[in-house]
Amino acid sequence: MDTLVLYYNKDIFDKFGISYPRNGMTWDEVYDLAKKLNRTEDGISYRGFGMAAGAMFTVNPLSLQPVEPNRSGFR
Repeated sequence: MDTLVLYYNKDIFDKFGISYPRNGMTWDEVYDLAKKLNRTEDGISYRGFGMAAGAMFTVNPLSLQPVEPNRSGFR
C-alpha cells in the first residue's frame, strides 16, 4: 500500500516562528502553511513545500489517468 508522508524541518519553523504541521491537515491547510514559509532571507531561498507530483498522481485513486491510450498511439 502506498502512503504519503509529510517531512518537515523543525529548525525552519522555529526560525520563522511558525507552528509545526499537525496530523490530519487538509491539502488546503498544508498549502496555507507553506505560503508562510516561502521567502528569501540572508540570500537563502526557502520553499514551503515541494513534492514529486508524479507520485501524487499515481497513488491518488481519484486522479485522472496519465495517458489516454487511444490518443497517444497505444492500443
